[in-house]
Amino acid sequence: ELKGLIVKTDQSDTPIQGALVRAETTDKQLVIKQADGTKATVLIETITSRKTPPIAVEGGEDITAIAPSELHKDEEAMKDAKKALNLYRDENGNVNVNDPKYQMDRDAHFAAVKKVNALRGKISHDENTGLHITVDEHNQVTVPFANLVRDGLMILIALASLWYTPMYRTEKDDHGHEVPAPGEEENNLRAANGYTWEPILEVAKLFIAIFICMIPALKILQAGVDGELKSVILAVQNSTNDPVNMMYFWFTGVLSSFLDNAPTYVVFFNTAGGDPTSLMGEMAQTLLAISCGAVFMGANTYIGNAPNFMVKAIAEENGVKMPSFFGYMAWSVCILIPVFIIVGFVYFVS
Repeated sequence: ELKGLIVKTDQSDTPIQGALVRAETTDKQLVIKQADGTKATVLIETITSRKTPPIAVEGGEDITAIAPSELHKDEEAMKDAKKALNLYRDENGNVNVNDPKYQMDRDAHFAAVKKVNALRGKISHDENTGLHITVDEHNQVTVPFANLVRDGLMILIALASLWYTPMYRTEKDDHGHEVPAPGEEENNLRAANGYTWEPILEVAKLFIAIFICMIPALKILQAGVDGELKSVILAVQNSTNDPVNMMYFWFTGVLSSFLDNAPTYVVFFNTAGGDPTSLMGEMAQTLLAISCGAVFMGANTYIGNAPNFMVKAIAEENGVKMPSFFGYMAWSVCILIPVFIIVGFVYFVS
């Protein structure tokens, strides 16, 4: 094996490190060749954690693959469920969707995928280093240090912007509107550019409402085949739960036209299996379909992307007439949808 292992067990506090001897490893035990040439046999049921140390891959990039034994077991169960589903298809030819055996095998695979994704999310959360915020006695949220640095820098940049380009003095005109005070347009950059807070405030109010209202929709989607939007989840899979890339492209795109694209992307990422290694490898075309749908189709509506609505608000504030919500969609359907149809057929028809 090119990849080494670091294994901890409940039998010893000292981790075992070495190369996996695949020929002697079974589903009951791992055989690890250590640096001194000796072999250590580890019962899988005693493993508390196992990880692959950083290794160099093509291009000089270092990667770390983390595979706790519980996740490894659940991933194997997911693979077995997929094999059972494929075996049913091979033995019966055409799939009978009303066959209880087929429905049971398909639901078992969906359940296995959901369980693995939940465990991956928990492991990722637990491995985060950051500020721990206790919600209640049973729940704790970890805010990664990287996020704190990012948000802190954004706040500092905003404050620096206000410091070096301060807002201008205003006064009311004859119609009660706030306008720059005399002389401000000559001396103040924001006044000279006609800058006001109104477009930002309008967009902020709208998107706060959108983020609040989209939570139930995303939770229903995250429920997968156990939720009310089961038909959406089934539509992006074929009869053996393999991805239908064209459907991933369109369903991700349509939903991200009205919801925020990031959580919509995550929902369908997990629906496709949630394994970055697979989705960047043999399933790369599926990841491409999800990514393109989430990014491209935000342009379909004013609320698909915040800048869409920001431009509308700025234009209207400056007296430029803009289409209504559905008027904008009429233009996007006429101009963008034909382009997306071509993209779908060129890249995602398998």
